Amino acid sequence: MNRHFLRLYLSLAAAMVAAGLSVFLVQSVLAPPKPVDAAVLADAEAAVRDAFTRGDAQAAMRSVADRYRVRVDVLPEDAPPLRPPHPPNLMDRIWAPPVDRLVTLDDGRRVRVIWDRPPPHLGPPVLALAALLAASGALVWWLVGLDRSLRELIAGAERFGDHDLSARVSEDPRKPTHELAVAFNAMAERVDHMVKAQQELLTGVSHELRTPLMRLRFAVEMLPDLDDPAERERRAADIQGDIQELDTLIGEILTFAKVRGSATVDATTWDVDALLAEVVEETRRLAPERPVDWVPSGLVLTADRRLVLRAVRNLATNAVRHGRGVITLAAASVGEDQIEVVVRDQGPGIPASDRTRVREPFVRLDPSRADGGLGLGLALVEQIAALHHGSLEVDDAPGGGARLALVLPAGEAAFG
Repeated sequence: MNRHFLRLYLSLAAAMVAAGLSVFLVQSVLAPPKPVDAAVLADAEAAVRDAFTRGDAQAAMRSVADRYRVRVDVLPEDAPPLRPPHPPNLMDRIWAPPVDRLVTLDDGRRVRVIWDRPPPHLGPPVLALAALLAASGALVWWLVGLDRSLRELIAGAERFGDHDLSARVSEDPRKPTHELAVAFNAMAERVDHMVKAQQELLTGVSHELRTPLMRLRFAVEMLPDLDDPAERERRAADIQGDIQELDTLIGEILTFAKVRGSATVDATTWDVDALLAEVVEETRRLAPERPVDWVPSGLVLTADRRLVLRAVRNLATNAVRHGRGVITLAAASVGEDQIEVVVRDQGPGIPASDRTRVREPFVRLDPSRADGGLGLGLALVEQIAALHHGSLEVDDAPGGGARLALVLPAGEAAFG
């Protein structure tokens, strides 16, 4: 990069000098030095003849020189003749050479009268050149800053490419690469978050798979030693249960990974009450001993129905596993642009200190419970809400218990 910027600097400097010289030459050609007036020349010749006729040559020369601002020389007798004037060329137009006239007196002496014309007026070209140089200096200063900022970006990108996912660059708004730096840091933050999430998911998956696999291995190893048909049947049922647990776990993991990696939703407009009625029936079949109520809302929602159904189903299942008493499902408008789907229970609720942690994958507040699930339920709801530009709210229900609300945008603008 040094080589490229050096070439740019040198080219810019050469262009500025060439531009200044061009302005100077054009100004000189278009506005050449003012010629000496012929009447002034004739008057000066007459004054020279008259002054030398009166006698004192030195006094005569001083008189004419002071009067007409010229130089007066008496040429010696052996001086060569003056060269005849030639047509003015480009240099004559630029540098304005002096004009001289030869006056021959009556006594044969030759007097040379020289008019030193003023040099060309350099004001406009000098000002133009100064302006160009100032502009070039400002541009070079800006390019130096750009070079420094680009070097920092390149260094940050190289560190990031070398697996340093914490590499970030300065977001100084005074730098010319401010917007690029902000975009780079945002990209790096997303990639860092994605990689960490994948690592956490891999760690959680390996942990969750280990337990049922160990049970399966133990049960399979025990089968050849069992002679009792009833015991063999019981062991086979345990194996079937572990296989079902593995299947459920893999399905939950695949769904969670798919939602987390998705960037779009299949948004359609549908009836919220129909979805709640579907979840209510499923919940009643899952826990027939638990009362399940719901409140019709008459609302419609534009969202991915399949994902929202999965999220509300997870909230209801969470209430079945961890709550007590009546489970209530309801939907309501929040302001003018949001709809919330709420699931309440009458259990112990979720402690305020755990309401952030419970949204993370594979987190179970009570790992000792056999029916505690896989710890992906609320994490999946959180991902579905984020995919719809919504949120998951975890609070206490009035009168006790947990209140979990899936808050989603009400209109189609969130997906446009």
